[in-house]
Amino acid sequence: MIDTNKLSYFIKKSGLKKKYIADQLGICLSTFSRKLNNKVDFTISQIRLLCEILNIDDKDRDEIFFRQ
Repeated sequence: MIDTNKLSYFIKKSGLKKKYIADQLGICLSTFSRKLNNKVDFTISQIRLLCEILNIDDKDRDEIFFRQ
């Protein structure tokens, strides 16, 4: 389960639209929304790309996507 609050913070901080981010990930906006709401998991490649797009460092990545 991802930390949706922290990920939302990075999305807002980036100033990018969710539609743009979804397009960059190669998914539709509705799929991206489901992933943000923990209904569908992000793939490892999507996590990597999302971290690049949003400038998320390794520490924050682990806290967002790999917390216990």
